[in-house]
Amino acid sequence: MNMVHVEETVQKTGDEVVLIPTGDWHLGAADCAEEKLRSDVAAWAKIPNARLLLMGDLMECIDYRDKRFFPQELPPRYADALLNSDGGIPSESVAHALEILEPWRESGRIWAIATGNHERKLEVTQSRNLTAEVARECGISHRQIGYGGFVHVTFRSKQSGKATIGSLVIDVHHGWQTAGRGGSGNLLNGMERELGNSNADIILRGHSHAPRVGQIIPSLDVTKNRVREWPRIVSSTGTYKRGSVETKQGGAPRETYELFKGFRGRLDSGLGPPRIIIRPDSNTSGRRNVPTFEYEVII
Repeated sequence: MNMVHVEETVQKTGDEVVLIPTGDWHLGAADCAEEKLRSDVAAWAKIPNARLLLMGDLMECIDYRDKRFFPQELPPRYADALLNSDGGIPSESVAHALEILEPWRESGRIWAIATGNHERKLEVTQSRNLTAEVARECGISHRQIGYGGFVHVTFRSKQSGKATIGSLVIDVHHGWQTAGRGGSGNLLNGMERELGNSNADIILRGHSHAPRVGQIIPSLDVTKNRVREWPRIVSSTGTYKRGSVETKQGGAPRETYELFKGFRGRLDSGLGPPRIIIRPDSNTSGRRNVPTFEYEVII
């Protein structure tokens, strides 16, 4: 099983870290809400204690070799890339993703990067690993997690001479649910069942394009000497793919995969990921039943 190790130093225990698990951008799709995506990613970069976890399908990765390819739906930069013999649409996809991630490159603040089914399809058909290309340029080749795996985060405190103040495990998987369906409740129920598969503190799933949802699940950590509260989180990670494209009056009909399947489109206000606030407990001494971490999920 794939594992990424991360060490995070906070000024003191109790200081919060803002985890932003984001994916399913689908750069290159006609219905990608790129302006909102660019604005959000730039805004997150200005939050010093924010950390990204990239959930896959950052890129649409569809060209003429894919049955879902609609040349009339290509944004201009991708239509031009079709005529470029130096890498074509795959290379343009990588360049596009790196533009969006520019405020985060070489920052050390990206905890991990997963591969989505769109990047995976290109890896199989064209022997190009676009996730690896993005990771290399962002300085996180060592933080590639593949299609799914675990991120182990150790927290240290500057105030205590970088002593360990806790660690948590994040279960990351791009996902496999049917894209576009609005079954948020079923999605959460499925992830809650998966809490029994490991000792993960947080379970994250993408791919479904369901509205971003999150829930804190009360659990107990039972040892020989104590019973401790153990809050755990299950969360979907949203999308920036609208599912529909505006058609001009009198213009030719325009279709998306979601429209073809009869899925509901999405408003910009519902696009994007949740934010997970992580606070290492400021004082567990003498309070043996309190959780190591406090969480807050902002939808």
